[in-house]
Amino acid sequence: MNEENYLKYQILVGVNNITRTHNIRQLEGVIMNQILDFENYQKYYSKSFNYLKNNGFIHTSVNNSGMDTVENLTEKGEDVLKFDSWENYLEGKSTENESIVIPPIIEEVLHIDDNGHLIFDEDLLLKKLSEKKSNNSHFIDPNRLIELKNITNIDFDLSKLIRFCEELDEAFLNENYLSVGMLMRGIIDHIPPVFGCKNFNEVVNNYNGTKSFKESMLHLNNSLRKISDSYLHTHIRNKEILPNKTQINFSSDMDVLLSEIIRILK
Repeated sequence: MNEENYLKYQILVGVNNITRTHNIRQLEGVIMNQILDFENYQKYYSKSFNYLKNNGFIHTSVNNSGMDTVENLTEKGEDVLKFDSWENYLEGKSTENESIVIPPIIEEVLHIDDNGHLIFDEDLLLKKLSEKKSNNSHFIDPNRLIELKNITNIDFDLSKLIRFCEELDEAFLNENYLSVGMLMRGIIDHIPPVFGCKNFNEVVNNYNGTKSFKESMLHLNNSLRKISDSYLHTHIRNKEILPNKTQINFSSDMDVLLSEIIRILK
């Protein structure tokens, strides 16, 4: 069996099953959970994805962080899934009248419901990725993001905050540290009304939180704000030092902030 051909086919199966836009990293998580021995194919993933993108099997675009994203299959990609393997597609051995066999799915990230519909459990996938890629540093804990998404509140629409968090995590994973600083600044400027405040200074000084909460917010307000402002407002100079992971990692303070928002709005 050709590993690259097998992986191309599995990527098409994964794209066919997703219900929203995925970047290349998120799609890899979907494929990881389709293939029990994914580690044997992982080194072929980027090459296989690029082949499908460059040869018109999937609809792709580039997001704000410069990552490839995929929305769905092209007609050409759909034609491949009329066959039960990439090799049979190349040979023209159609299996249109046969059911496509979906590979074993770990812990039912993809599963068939009682009505015969294929269900993609995104929350379970986030949890599994967090467990399976423990060495892959997330800025926003995937479980914290799930908690935010599960909140329904009549006073505050959390969709922008959630998107801030998703883009922040993506930027951090891709070492786009200037973007990380700007996105964190956006978050602390966005959320004061949740605490009954007009701005983040009021959150720090007036919100009746715990001592540890106040300390974390003070750190965000002083250190983070100054660092982010330096990214946003410093003019071009004859020499620059770019931010690194150590300088920009306020993830624990940001988690304290998000957990308090969740506590208030639940």
